[in-house]
Amino acid sequence: MTHEVNRGYFDYVVNLKNKIGLYKNGTRLLLLPRLLLFPIILLYAVALWAALSATRRLSYQRRLNDDVLSRAEAMTAFVEQYPFHYYPILAKGYELMLLRDLMKQHQVDPSNLVEFAVGEASLSHRVFEGVQSAVIGCDLNPYSLLQCKKYAHFKALVVADVTDPPLVPGTVDCLLSMNFMHHVSQKREVLSRWSLVAERAIFNENTNFWASASCWSSLLRMLGLKQAAAQAAKAQELASHQSLLAEDEIDTMVSENYSILERFKFIDRSTMLLSNISSWFMIGVYGPPTPEVIKKISKPFRELAKAVTKELYLWDQSRDRKHDVFLLYFGKSIHFRRQEDEPHFVQPGKSGSFSLEQARQKNLPCKDGMVFLLADEHQSIFGAYDAKTRAEVAHQHL
Repeated sequence: MTHEVNRGYFDYVVNLKNKIGLYKNGTRLLLLPRLLLFPIILLYAVALWAALSATRRLSYQRRLNDDVLSRAEAMTAFVEQYPFHYYPILAKGYELMLLRDLMKQHQVDPSNLVEFAVGEASLSHRVFEGVQSAVIGCDLNPYSLLQCKKYAHFKALVVADVTDPPLVPGTVDCLLSMNFMHHVSQKREVLSRWSLVAERAIFNENTNFWASASCWSSLLRMLGLKQAAAQAAKAQELASHQSLLAEDEIDTMVSENYSILERFKFIDRSTMLLSNISSWFMIGVYGPPTPEVIKKISKPFRELAKAVTKELYLWDQSRDRKHDVFLLYFGKSIHFRRQEDEPHFVQPGKSGSFSLEQARQKNLPCKDGMVFLLADEHQSIFGAYDAKTRAEVAHQHL
């Protein structure tokens, strides 16, 4: 049986109370190196902007239509959250743009939408800007989910294992799950469960080009050391708790459960590499978040970060889409059979189901306004969640 990489997140949540001090000490140890490297971060930003803008004017400017040029500004929405950390800026910028278009074009009603692996909702609250008390947010990490309470678009928050969601099949109009599926090994099984729960689904996935865009893998590949490059990519994949497949393999799995209504590809491997140089070598992180010290000292240079982000987006728009890192799907389930007009939940291990309104009247495990619907194997999350750890987790940690 395939080892489930997502299990690592359960272990992380349960042990966070005991390890939060170690994480903070590690951040303090990296403080001086990050401060010393910050001038190099700025120099790289200037050099990258100059190189990309010159290449654009000399090479591919005429291939960029007015729509692409106008959208470049929208790609900078996450610069304040991830300054000079271009990978999440671009990824979430693309996702925000595409999700807004999809929601509008396909008239997705947020009042019967459940968002899986919502995290701290830094993307979600922008997608549902102006929406009031409509979305149900689910995540296995209560410390992340707690941050969602400040956003008006949520009507309920549920701590749950979204690989096997505690929802009755046939009761959800649409599910949304961003930046999660690449952290799942048993993708086929999870997609099958999701397709029973919701009639439509919007989710994304990383291809295996995500790992091969790492700095070491890219350098080894450029030197012609293909086997070593593949090994470096695999090491990066495992270190990041990801399970990555080729694009055609992902398409096949999705098609087994959904009629694909829309499909998008974005962030070429070369774009990812240019982003990673700043993120990995200089800031000292590969995935989010940007360290707080970088956020603070970079405030006077936000316009530079925005200018680089725009050029990276325009560069990415000129690529041939053969080596894209991200795929985003909007599909209609081929297994869905309508049972109820609103989401109905189950308490794992117990009989019966209940609506959200009925859930409020039941004696369910609850802390800080979050309902915990966990299987026996995950019940330790409820016991481990405490106020002291909650207070120490940064409000933006993803």
